[in-house]
Amino acid sequence: MMSFAIPTRYHGVNFRSRLEARWAAFFDMVGWRWDFEPIDMNGYIPDFILTGPKGSLIVEIKPSPESRDEAAKKYLAAGGTKELAILYGMWEPHELNPEDCLSPGVLLSFYNELDEDSEHGRTTSNFDPISIGYSDQRDLYPDIGACYGDYAGRLYGNYDGNPLVYKAPKYVHPSRASDYDWFDEKLCLEATWKEAGNMVQWKRR
Repeated sequence: MMSFAIPTRYHGVNFRSRLEARWAAFFDMVGWRWDFEPIDMNGYIPDFILTGPKGSLIVEIKPSPESRDEAAKKYLAAGGTKELAILYGMWEPHELNPEDCLSPGVLLSFYNELDEDSEHGRTTSNFDPISIGYSDQRDLYPDIGACYGDYAGRLYGNYDGNPLVYKAPKYVHPSRASDYDWFDEKLCLEATWKEAGNMVQWKRR
């Protein structure tokens, strides 16, 4: 079935799709700084750049995992060499930990490998499932990292040796998270994502 993007306005920005606007609302809810279509990479313009005190992350929004390879191909063809987060319109149970971890997309990560034909080796890319959450209760904001491989958060550097876990209250600003009991990860993710959808849904004027 062919789906059509619905242009949506959120916080003064005209997004090309409601899904992009929903992710912008989600970013706001978890306290992440975002810029929409911030750079032109030889004709390729990524949807977002997320910026935190420890780093930044280029983000592409796609409706489903079926669009993953196409997004990666365009990014690489434009000369992309930094990690790319590809976020979908759904949260899927992580294949290695389906009971406790929901993943909304993948990280296109780059690795250096030894190459017998080259002194300097070669760089290869790989898809790693994304994890969004906290490393422990001391983290003021959630972070975004990988479900396996490099667990460290890309924006705030949250890390305790394990994948990030989303344990924030259902709809409380992250700065007040320590004042509340933590809730089940799936319920929190579902509630936050649903509220982001409510913020950008069509309203009769």
